[in-house]
Amino acid sequence: MHQNLLDQLRCPYCTGHFTLTINLKSHKDRVLYGSVECNCFEFPIIDGVLLLSLTQGYGGSEGKLIPYESFMAAAIVFIHTGDLDGLRAWIEKNSPILAQLIYREDLSFVDFNVAYTRQFHTHNARYLDEQKRQYGVVGETLEEGAMPADEQGESVYPKTFEDMLYRKMASGGNFYAKRYFDSSVSVTRNILLQNKPDDYLLSLCFGQGVFESVAREHVAADKMISLDAQLINIFITKRFIHPDGMYICHDLYFPLPFRDGFLSAVFASTCLPELVNQAQVVREIARVTSPEGWGLIEHIWTGKMMRYVPGRYYRYMQNFFASFDNYLTLLNNTCDPGRTHLTAYGFGDYRLDAVDGFTPLSEMEHIDDGTTGMISILMSAKPREIGEKAVPLTDVEAGRLRLSPMYELEREGDALRGAFKQDLRDFMQMTSPDTFEMDLTRLDERTYLTELYQAGVLLLLPEPLVDHFPPLNQWADLPESA
Repeated sequence: MHQNLLDQLRCPYCTGHFTLTINLKSHKDRVLYGSVECNCFEFPIIDGVLLLSLTQGYGGSEGKLIPYESFMAAAIVFIHTGDLDGLRAWIEKNSPILAQLIYREDLSFVDFNVAYTRQFHTHNARYLDEQKRQYGVVGETLEEGAMPADEQGESVYPKTFEDMLYRKMASGGNFYAKRYFDSSVSVTRNILLQNKPDDYLLSLCFGQGVFESVAREHVAADKMISLDAQLINIFITKRFIHPDGMYICHDLYFPLPFRDGFLSAVFASTCLPELVNQAQVVREIARVTSPEGWGLIEHIWTGKMMRYVPGRYYRYMQNFFASFDNYLTLLNNTCDPGRTHLTAYGFGDYRLDAVDGFTPLSEMEHIDDGTTGMISILMSAKPREIGEKAVPLTDVEAGRLRLSPMYELEREGDALRGAFKQDLRDFMQMTSPDTFEMDLTRLDERTYLTELYQAGVLLLLPEPLVDHFPPLNQWADLPESA
C-alpha cells in the first residue's frame, strides 16, 4: 500500500483522515506490514493489503477458509507487538490457504485454483447441508445438492483446470477463474484504452483480477486501486496477477473510502445485481468520480423470478431488478441528469450491441433492448467511446494471446476451423462466434490478431495462464482432418 494513497483516503465510518501509526515493514514507499488509525478505529496492513472492512465479507463457506474477523483481530494484536513470525504462525494454523498465497514461493495459479476450488466446494456442500438440516428453508442436503460430493461432503470435482473451467459453479466450477475466458473482456479493454484515466483508477469487486490483468499494461501501478470484500480474491490477484497494485479489503455496504471527485475512473466488474444496496453503490461511484471522469458498471443482469435461492450460501434473498429499464430509474434517482451521459451496451444473441449510444440521462426513455443476457453501462459527463472500435494490441499483449479452449478444432491446409462447444455456451462467452476460420499464415500480422481477439476467437490471458495453453504457432502442427 503506497503511503501517498494512505494520505488521501478517508475513513468510510467516521470520515476522518488516516494516520500511519505503525510501520513494521516497508519497501520503498510501500507499507507492507503496519497499522493506520482514524478517529474511530485502527486498521492493519498485511502484505500490503489494507484491511478496511469490519465485517466478514461473504461469510458462510468462505468464512471457513478465511475467518476474516478473527484474522483481523490477530493482525492487530501481532502488529502491535511487532511479532510478524507470530502472525505467520497464526495464519498458517487458522487459514492454510491464505498462508500459501502470502508465504509459499513455489505456487502456480493453475494448481492453486484447482485445489482452492475443491476446498471451497467441500466447505460449501457441508455448510449448505448444515443449513438445510437445521432450518429447512435454506441450504441443500448432500443428497439433493447439485455439487457432486461424497457422503462426507468432500468435493468430487474439479480434478484439473479444464475440468474446473468447463463446469458450472453448482457442479464444481470456479466463476472467478472462468472469467479469464470471457471474450467480452476485449470490449472492456477498448473502453479503457479509448478513455485512459489521467489519475487514480478504481477497480471494484474485481474477482481474480481480470480487469487488473488488462489494465496493468496501461495504467501505472501507483495509480491502480483494487477494492473487494473477498479477501481470498484480493490475495489471489495480488499474488498472481498484479503484485504491484494497491489493494483494499472493504465492504460496499459502506461508503467508499475516498473524497468526492478523487478518482478519474471507476470500473465495477459483474457485481451490481449481487449487491443489496444497488442505489448506494451507484451513488458512491458517481460521488467519487471526477466531473471529467467516467464509471463503467459491467455485466448487469435481471431476474425477478430469482427472489429466493436456497443454494446461494452468501445471499439467499435476491433483489434483482425486473427489467433493465429499472436501472434507468435508479440512475435518474442517484446521478445528476444535467451532466450525466451514458450508453448501455448489451450481449443479446452473443453480440455487442449499443442500445442507445451516448445520450444525456435526462433524455433517455428506456435502455431495454430485448436481450435476455446482460448490459453494461458507461457513465460520464460527456460522450465517450464505448469500445466497438478495436485498439491494436501491444507486443506484450500479442504474446499473451491464446486460442479460446471453448472450440472443437480441425485443420485443413493453412486454415484452422473451430466450432463452439455449445454445451459450454453461457454468459462467460457471449461475444464468441459459433464458428470461425483462422488463416495460420497470418499469425505474425498484428492487425489480424487484433481482429480475432476482438471477435472473441483469441483470448488475452494473464501470464500465469499463458503457459498452460498452446501458443498460436503450434496450431499449425495440428494434424489435418481426414
